[in-house]
Amino acid sequence: VGDLYDWEYFEEKLRQNLADLESNFQQKFKHPTYDGAPEGEIDIEKEVARYKVYAEKLKPFVVDTIDYMAEAFASGKSVLIEGANAAMLDIDFGTYPFVTSS
Repeated sequence: VGDLYDWEYFEEKLRQNLADLESNFQQKFKHPTYDGAPEGEIDIEKEVARYKVYAEKLKPFVVDTIDYMAEAFASGKSVLIEGANAAMLDIDFGTYPFVTSS
C-alpha cells in the first residue's frame, strides 16, 4: 500500500511491470474474467487512473503504525494485539491442517 503514496515511483513500477510481462511473454495481457472486471486488453493509462482512485480511497486508512501505537499506549488506551504463525501458515510447508490458502 505504501507504494501508492510515492506516486511517481508507483506509476513507473506499474508501467515497467506490465511492459516486462508483455516483453517476456510476447503477448498483450487481458483483464481476468470475473464479474465486474474490466474487459479486453489491459490499457496502462486506464490502470494508472484506476490505481490513483484506489490510493485516494485508501489514504485515510493508512498510518504509521509505530506512531499510532505509541500514541495509543501513551494515552492509556487498551490495545489488543493479534499474532499469527507467519511462515507456519504456508499452505505447503505450514502446520497442516492449520494453514490458510491466502
